[in-house]
Amino acid sequence: MLRYNASLPSKFMPAPGYGAYVAPQKYAQVAWILGIGGSEETRREKLFSRVDDLLREVNQPASLAELGVKREDFDAKLLELAKAAFNDPSIRTNPRIPLLREIIELLQAGYGG
Repeated sequence: MLRYNASLPSKFMPAPGYGAYVAPQKYAQVAWILGIGGSEETRREKLFSRVDDLLREVNQPASLAELGVKREDFDAKLLELAKAAFNDPSIRTNPRIPLLREIIELLQAGYGG
C-alpha cells in the first residue's frame, strides 16, 4: 500500500485543504526525518525497504499465501472482498482512492507477496 499511495493517481480527488496530490512528498519527508538521504524517489524507496525489513524482522507474513490462505479460496472470494473494500467508508481516508480494478490488483498482490 505504501508504494501504491506513493505513485500518482490517474484521477485525483482532493481532500479539503489540498490542491495537489502530496502523498509522495510526505513519504519522502518521513524518510528525511528518519535520516534517509537522497532524492525524493530514493528516500521513498529506502523508507519502504526499511518497512519491509522491519516486517521481516518481526516475522510478519508477507502475503496471504504465507498465512495459509488457499489460492482457490482467495480466488472464490476476490470480487466480494474487492467490493467490500470499495464500499468501506474508511477508503476515503486513504491518500489515494483506488478504483475497483486497482483494489483487485492490490488484493492479488497481497496474496502473492
